[in-house]
Amino acid sequence: MKRIILCSLILIGACSAAEAPGAVEIENFKSGLVCPYHPEKDGGWICVETETVYITGQGTCVFGEVKKRCNWYGFEFDYSNITEDIEVSCISKHSKIGTFGNPDRITSDDVKVSDYKITLKPNDNHFFNPQFSTFNFSSDTKNVTHTETNCSVEGEEVFSFKFDLVYPYFPK
Repeated sequence: MKRIILCSLILIGACSAAEAPGAVEIENFKSGLVCPYHPEKDGGWICVETETVYITGQGTCVFGEVKKRCNWYGFEFDYSNITEDIEVSCISKHSKIGTFGNPDRITSDDVKVSDYKITLKPNDNHFFNPQFSTFNFSSDTKNVTHTETNCSVEGEEVFSFKFDLVYPYFPK
């Protein structure tokens, strides 16, 4: 009887040890404003870490196949300890109803919760996710949209971040 119990514990320990190396490790997480060019990076990067983003329309973007005035912000991080593609699921909760999507299409309209997935590749070791909000006036004196995003792998949170999107107030 002792031998069976001992073998079971060894097998459980071996399974736990085998799973541990596959857990993604996130380091150097940054969220904030996006700058479009860095001499040592391929593409954009987070150049100002901040939770407050003023939507002034100083950039351009494509939203649902339509060119718009917008502001760019987002997040980036380094990662390690993966041997195969890892899917990260992100859920964002917004204080106001909004329309969400990407350059190709609108993914959800008139909602306070949005979601998206990102894929981490084993040999990249860095992930950069630019995001944007299109320029609009707010006729509400409470012209800030609070957004909280939680991202997880297989139900375990790996990172989270917040943004306060401040839109220009323009009374009707």
